[in-house]
Amino acid sequence: MTSPIEKLDLTGIMPRYYVLRPVSDQTSVKARIVAGKQAGDSNENIKIPAGVHQLIIDYPKKVWYSIYGPDGMIVGEDGPVSAKVVRAVCSKPGMLSVFTSAPTSEQATTTLGLTIIPGQAPV
Repeated sequence: MTSPIEKLDLTGIMPRYYVLRPVSDQTSVKARIVAGKQAGDSNENIKIPAGVHQLIIDYPKKVWYSIYGPDGMIVGEDGPVSAKVVRAVCSKPGMLSVFTSAPTSEQATTTLGLTIIPGQAPV
């Protein structure tokens, strides 16, 4: 049986390196790209090719985090944690968007969310 990653044609695809920094603890405030911005990126969304991506979550304080894809949550980390390396596999190109959610009555700490939106262009 072949895994989805084995079916990807990664010929000529170079990895992207970028640093995103959340700018607020308020709900749904997107992070800013502070390093690695390229053509096709907006200030808050990164164009990513199909393939395997290593996301380094390095937030200055301890947070819960989750990564969402087109079909809902891909992974959620019980927290709070201050740093994590996560590998994401994208079967098609898309956009990566990072945002924060303020604490709620059910979640006492800030949540850091990473959303991979397949096939979307920068807004």
